[in-house]
Amino acid sequence: MRASWLACSACLVPLVVAACSNMSGSIGPPAVDNREADATPIVTGVAPYADGSAPMEPCARKPAPDVRPAVVLVNASASLGAVRLCPAADDGSSRSFEPPVPTSIMPRSNLAGVDVASAVRIAPTNVLAGSHVLVLKIGQNAKDNPTIATASCRQLACGSAPAGDCFAAADVLRVPVLGVADGGAASGFAKAGTIAVLRDDGAAGPRIELEEGRAIEPGCVNHVDFDFRDFTGRDSRASYELDEAVPQFANVPATSYPLPADYRFASLSAGGHRETLEEIHQHSEPRVPIDAFYRTKSPFLLFLVGPPAGRHFVAMPVNGVGDEVADAGRD
Repeated sequence: MRASWLACSACLVPLVVAACSNMSGSIGPPAVDNREADATPIVTGVAPYADGSAPMEPCARKPAPDVRPAVVLVNASASLGAVRLCPAADDGSSRSFEPPVPTSIMPRSNLAGVDVASAVRIAPTNVLAGSHVLVLKIGQNAKDNPTIATASCRQLACGSAPAGDCFAAADVLRVPVLGVADGGAASGFAKAGTIAVLRDDGAAGPRIELEEGRAIEPGCVNHVDFDFRDFTGRDSRASYELDEAVPQFANVPATSYPLPADYRFASLSAGGHRETLEEIHQHSEPRVPIDAFYRTKSPFLLFLVGPPAGRHFVAMPVNGVGDEVADAGRD
């Protein structure tokens, strides 16, 4: 029988979490000790509840991992496709000799960028400082450009009179960068922990919205820890279901979920959308073995992104997948 283990809720800021009733049990008093005075030292246990049911056991908690400074770039647009970013001049060109961001290869491509309904970690950078950035659309014209892998922003974003290696003007958008509180975070991409979300929904049009990252409380050993955010406009909750019998633990954070023996038998749901952990891995880091992916020491950001017909979850390890795993296209 499928049993719901726990649920979490995450609004944009601040985080609001809610756990199911099986998360609210408490550790019972020590078992009565009827041994002789000269017996071995007392070992305390967990007493059964009054109705005879077994109580939840204490949770063996993971240590907090060392945080690797990074910015997470999320492509939550509905129509832009894969993109890269460049600093923007007022005329729609770029004068930067740096390559577009990101420089890492997309999971399902041999080109650099961040695909639609996907996310990537980038190093904090001052290159994108300013109230606007350029969004370069990685369409077929870009794919046919032989210099796209090595060219600088200055070469690719030439303004209103493109020539040579320049992108067509229609493939370069100058979009505002909106900060968490002040509507214009000039150096938001330089702050580790920032989540930069590319959106093009509603009357506001294409834009990048910056959100502050937040700490994710370490959960149980052999659990995976998620911080969920819904970028589909519904602001839905995420719930976790597991088709396996697992121990019940007390004092588990509402964002900590037990890892299954088979990733096909655990799933996450939000806003009417449901995927197994196996499916989420395929949308996130398919080049990394699934067990290494979910059992990394890092907590995860979990995003629901994409239009209704192509909506899916993306799980992004906050600290990457670890040095012991071969680089899978991360910056």
